[in-house]
Amino acid sequence: MGGTVNHNATDVIARCLQNDRQAQEELYRAHAQRLYHIALQYTGDRDAAKDVLQDGFVKIFQSLHKYTGKGALEGWMNRIVANTAIDYLRKHSKMRMVEAKEQLPDTAEEEESPIHLPLDKMLGLIKQLPEQARIIFNLYVIDNLNHRQIAEKLSISEGTSKSQYSRARGLLKKWISQTHG
Repeated sequence: MGGTVNHNATDVIARCLQNDRQAQEELYRAHAQRLYHIALQYTGDRDAAKDVLQDGFVKIFQSLHKYTGKGALEGWMNRIVANTAIDYLRKHSKMRMVEAKEQLPDTAEEEESPIHLPLDKMLGLIKQLPEQARIIFNLYVIDNLNHRQIAEKLSISEGTSKSQYSRARGLLKKWISQTHG
């Protein structure tokens, strides 16, 4: 599918825009599992992820008229669910970013040998990260945002973003070496 929407998806979107409940169900069934996992990555809690998924789909259906067809529908939906998860965490006072006491130097990531770990095990480890570190790790690694963008999105300093990302990486390395080292 690459960068555009295929003909069947275009038809489903058009029918969704006409409030066709069957088309909305088709869209939901085609994407719910993937979007649930994104919500779970951010919230770390199954019940919260279900709430985020529900709210995310409401926003998707309300905003579908804004989707232009340029770029992948999946990416557009992923972004809505990720933003919904962040909003959920803010609303439920679970996301309180602690400002970094010191600025970390801007250093290039060191070259590391790749870690060969099954995806489900890696996702399980990411879910165990402290909430702040997990959210920033997801935004940096999964959503490909830089620290400046993360800082703006979460209303924190770049130093805090870098610090929490470094914390997440450190914990993941430690846990992986303990289980596979």
